[in-house]
Amino acid sequence: MVGVCASLLPTFTSDLTRLNEAAIRHDVRKLVEFGFWGALLISECGTTTDEYIRFMEIAADEAARHPLCLAAQNLPTTTEDTIKAFKSAQSIGLDAVLIGYPSTFFPASDDQIYDYTRRLVESTDLAVILYSSQSWDFSAIHPAQLSLKTVTRLTDLPNVVAMKCEGGAPGTGSLTELVHHLGDRLLVSDSQEYMVPTGVKMYNMQWLGTSNYDCFGNTVVRYFELLRSGDWDAGMSLFWKIHPARVARFDHARGSGAHVINRTAWKYLGWLNGMNGGPLRGPLPRIDARQAESLRSGLVRAEIIAADTASNLADFLQGRLPA
Repeated sequence: MVGVCASLLPTFTSDLTRLNEAAIRHDVRKLVEFGFWGALLISECGTTTDEYIRFMEIAADEAARHPLCLAAQNLPTTTEDTIKAFKSAQSIGLDAVLIGYPSTFFPASDDQIYDYTRRLVESTDLAVILYSSQSWDFSAIHPAQLSLKTVTRLTDLPNVVAMKCEGGAPGTGSLTELVHHLGDRLLVSDSQEYMVPTGVKMYNMQWLGTSNYDCFGNTVVRYFELLRSGDWDAGMSLFWKIHPARVARFDHARGSGAHVINRTAWKYLGWLNGMNGGPLRGPLPRIDARQAESLRSGLVRAEIIAADTASNLADFLQGRLPA
């Protein structure tokens, strides 16, 4: 696992009754063009369990033609649905799974978090990526959301290989603690794009994941490789060049107080960079024309897209390959 792991959102037909296979295949090819190591297949855009499995099948079939690894994530429904999806991911030929926690999970101890997580880890032979997030609301158990004790126990399981670390905010205390104690056994990644220079310089971060890094086109892949190869000045030049887009994304792509990621904004940013766009099932946050122009303007000022790139929301919702 060396490189940048983006995210892949599903696309539906215009009547929202089924997946748009051609659009999904287009987006897989676009991620390959951008040079990503892989992509997390997002399950939080209204797919049923069976549709998510079909989403994995389409993406894996297209990715098999290219050097792109794929990871599945928890379904936002039952544990049994997630286990079914993880088993399907293995039979389909995905490479990894990322483990999160549903809004209905309210553990009272580290042991309960460990037991729940271990059940999911042991449901698959695929590589497992752990995930700590402020959204889990485990701070009453430990401020890092997943404590060092819990992560250490989970790392003893043979297929736990990496961790997406966003817990313990504000600051990098959790990340630093994990690298200090487990850095020889676990790939620890701060998935926040703006933290990449720190991660590479201070923690020798080799794998970045997971988020919608495609919103910057291929720039994150390029500067990540430059920083890791030691070409620090060239990498930082690219890092600062896209700062206007970084600020615009930060302003509109997440609703932190509601613990909601604006997947519509994510998909819109991808569309501006040549991905399909198209409709997602609700309930999801919306973006209006003012927000759309702010996102587009950030990409233009960062010289990621041309100044005459259209920003029409109706075109975005139709998508490049409508069905």
